[in-house]
Amino acid sequence: MKTYIDCFWISIFIAVGLFVSLPAQQTENVIVAVVDGARFTETIGDSTHQNIPFMWNLLRPQALTCDSVYIDGVTKTLSGHAAILSGCWQRLANDGTESPHCPTLFEYYRASTGVDSTEAWLVLGKEKLQIVAHSDAAGYGAEYGASVRFSEHQYDDSEALQSVLDVMAEYQPHLLMVNFGQTDYMGHCLVWERYVNAIAQSDSLIYLLWQAIQNNDHYRDKTTLIITNDHGRHLEEWTEHGDDCEGCAHVMMMVLGPEVIPGSRHMERISQIDIAPTVGWLMGFDTPYAEGASLESLFVPPSAVWPAKSTAPVLALSPCYPNPFCQDVSVDVQLLQAQYIDLAVFDAMGRRMETLFTGRLQAGTHHFTQSADHWARGTYFFALHVAGKVVTQKAVAF
Repeated sequence: MKTYIDCFWISIFIAVGLFVSLPAQQTENVIVAVVDGARFTETIGDSTHQNIPFMWNLLRPQALTCDSVYIDGVTKTLSGHAAILSGCWQRLANDGTESPHCPTLFEYYRASTGVDSTEAWLVLGKEKLQIVAHSDAAGYGAEYGASVRFSEHQYDDSEALQSVLDVMAEYQPHLLMVNFGQTDYMGHCLVWERYVNAIAQSDSLIYLLWQAIQNNDHYRDKTTLIITNDHGRHLEEWTEHGDDCEGCAHVMMMVLGPEVIPGSRHMERISQIDIAPTVGWLMGFDTPYAEGASLESLFVPPSAVWPAKSTAPVLALSPCYPNPFCQDVSVDVQLLQAQYIDLAVFDAMGRRMETLFTGRLQAGTHHFTQSADHWARGTYFFALHVAGKVVTQKAVAF
């Protein structure tokens, strides 16, 4: 599909006597992280963003944030995951007994490339979701399905993250979906604090997932991470879901990756079924039965408004030293060119603890020391925001 589009535009430019250099698509891998059953009003839609501090403070400056993603189908777990994976609205039994009837991204990808099942993974989370590893669509099916890995405890999101990291290390798949099922489980447990705490935990785990991507040569600068929900929850009776109310149908989406314009935000309405054709576009395969529309215009705007890419303005954010630390802790920022930066320290809950520097710095090495004798014991993140990107280093106070 990408080749067809490139050839079309090249022919247009030749016809008008112009020569252009078309941008190369860099995404080779896509990971879809589904925070099961988190409502928009407790995630992006919360003005305090208290439950998603890592995503909001550390990932959002690098991300495309979509504020108006809606489900026009069934707001249940199985139907929601199937919609994300297939780009089709389907009313499926929610007990794991009915396969999707439209081909999934796993099947499209494997059928178009001929790769084996270790290149496509479904990491769970909820065990019943194994049914969406493939569809029963003619010409597709189990032959082109994904490999599946389960957590020992299906509602422990930390186990789901570890499964993802293990799969990435062992198989280096190009396409992966992970279900973080703890939030929905805690929502059904009727205790508000457990529900919002589960969202906060998934927030920190997704941040760790993005850090793992950046620290892996196979994935770094070649991977798009899509963070979304399979469904929300009722506005009033928040412990349940399943209808077309605003609370159930309105979900979040945040996208990080090489085709993303850092810090961009899309406010217009888009659909959950737009995710599948967008993944196909990013990875270069067709999704012919998908009913949604690719969101490629959000990633690659007209060249007249495409922001000029900086030539690696950050050379390094050094590891913190000493680490672990007791009183003072230092870090060095090295810039290749003059830049406006924001250097701050966040605690393990994603709260900004200190601002070390905000302003413009000249090229060169800059040393910063922070007195930390008033900090509690624990883990802290030094975060450098520069040129629409975030670089972090972890330090431990004892």
